[in-house]
Amino acid sequence: LAAQKRELDAELASTKSATNSKLGGLESTLAELKAAKEALEAKLAEERAAKEASDAFNKKQLGIAVDARKAADKRLDDTLAEYRQTAAAEKAKLDKKIADDAKRHEKETTDLEKSLTAEKSAHRVTDEKASTEE
Repeated sequence: LAAQKRELDAELASTKSATNSKLGGLESTLAELKAAKEALEAKLAEERAAKEASDAFNKKQLGIAVDARKAADKRLDDTLAEYRQTAAAEKAKLDKKIADDAKRHEKETTDLEKSLTAEKSAHRVTDEKASTEE
């Protein structure tokens, strides 16, 4: 019995040693897996931060582009308003010139009609004198 007990004790010790060895290997593997998980989580956090920075940059660039477009639109609107003002002023000058030319033409026409009427009267008087003398 003692020999059998020693044999069982030796077998138990051997099994215990093998189990402890396997346990040590599993604990080592577990530690490696935990380290790998932490490294992956750190890389994921780094990638998220990079994506957020990229998104922020893109949003800023878009904001700059939108602001530039608004400024360009404002300059265009201002230029268009200046052109409209200039065109209105030129139209007013032309309208005044046309009105002045029309008044001058009317006066010249009236003066010519008066001259023509006076000349006709003078011819009629001359014709009447000539008729009377004959």
